[in-house]
Amino acid sequence: DFQLLKEMGCNTIRLYHHALNKNKELLRDLYDNYGIMVIMGDLLGAYTVGSGASWYDGTDYENPEQRKNMMESARKMVEEFKDEPYILFWMLGNENNYGVANKEKEKTDSCSRFGNEVAKMIKSIDRHHHVSICNGDLLFLDIFGKHSPDVDIYGTNAYRGKYGFGQSFWGSVKDVCDKPVIIAEYGCPSY
Repeated sequence: DFQLLKEMGCNTIRLYHHALNKNKELLRDLYDNYGIMVIMGDLLGAYTVGSGASWYDGTDYENPEQRKNMMESARKMVEEFKDEPYILFWMLGNENNYGVANKEKEKTDSCSRFGNEVAKMIKSIDRHHHVSICNGDLLFLDIFGKHSPDVDIYGTNAYRGKYGFGQSFWGSVKDVCDKPVIIAEYGCPSY
């Protein structure tokens, strides 16, 4: 599979450390022999992973116990992988702004504020890799722009269909937070 990835022009993959078998030798092989790097992620309570919340209650980014659990999860990720040569940067969350199994719909700034705290913690441990988030499209972009100054890269999963990534997308990010953008997932329904 690594050779096929290389042949199709892949240079980076995204993984989340939570369920990773931690086969660092395999990831080193991916990098050393195929030139493919890794964006390592922590779900930051998405789908309740790492927060300790139940699915029905959902992650609450203001809950002290859950915040402690998520902070420790991100810390563990960074401490475990920060010196690996294949790490490109860190990614926090996966569409947390959509409010699936978390309180983000009720407390729309809590995840951005907490994500910023996690970014600061990561930078205190690792000054060599950038930190990104991974939101769903541009929902709550203004809140992210206001409350996440320490997050370096705006990441997004954007399934825009026939509307694509024109000026409405790039212009919005430039106007609101003026950060580099990574499109972590994209696709078109049937256009």
